[in-house]
Amino acid sequence: MGEQVLRSTATDVDEHRGDGQTRFRLARIVVDDVSDLENAAAVVVRAFAHASVELAASVPAERFTLRLTHPGPWSESVADLLTALADLPIRRAVVLDDLVTGDAVPRRVKEVDDVIDRTNQRQRATRIADLWPAYVIDRLRESAAEHPYLLRGPVDALYQLDAVGRSEYVRSLSAYFDHSGDIGAAATSMFMHPNTLRYRLRRMQELTSLDLSDPMARLVAEMQLRIRGGYLDPAGS
Repeated sequence: MGEQVLRSTATDVDEHRGDGQTRFRLARIVVDDVSDLENAAAVVVRAFAHASVELAASVPAERFTLRLTHPGPWSESVADLLTALADLPIRRAVVLDDLVTGDAVPRRVKEVDDVIDRTNQRQRATRIADLWPAYVIDRLRESAAEHPYLLRGPVDALYQLDAVGRSEYVRSLSAYFDHSGDIGAAATSMFMHPNTLRYRLRRMQELTSLDLSDPMARLVAEMQLRIRGGYLDPAGS
């Protein structure tokens, strides 16, 4: 992936990039239109004027990469960097949680772009760790679409039971997982008595091969629910 340097506070870009092992704090920045790129880059450089900073554009055209040399201002604290980026006239910014060596920058930029393409974010600037769960589920959902048999098992049986009755097994199991197995909290979220939820959980295990006492079975069941969209998507993937 070729990069075009837009702005740099370094007098020598090659020196700024180091020997390939120099560590950087990276942020991938998205603007609304490619015509906004130069203006946004200038604003970003001014915002980080006291740091050793480089902005490089690459495909897609409306994105550029912010490199902050470590150690240095804003490279130490992801929280401070997020606050600074949130005040800038950009559409999105995603900051990597770990420091990246120069040699690894192209690969990591490609990874971040895939996360940006597959996720939504509420804040203008966010860390990639906050997007990672949704990203992983999206990739698993894509895999399940290619291999539908990955969604077979007790969860699929619960969808079928709900389709022919009014059992709400999928909704109940989703609430159970959403509240980390806390029966009281899950029942409250469904406006039901905890004993009613306990009965449903026991009954769904009797009717299917679901075993909530098995950690691996719980993990697979929850992943299948997430992939299928929980009770909001009774048709599955």
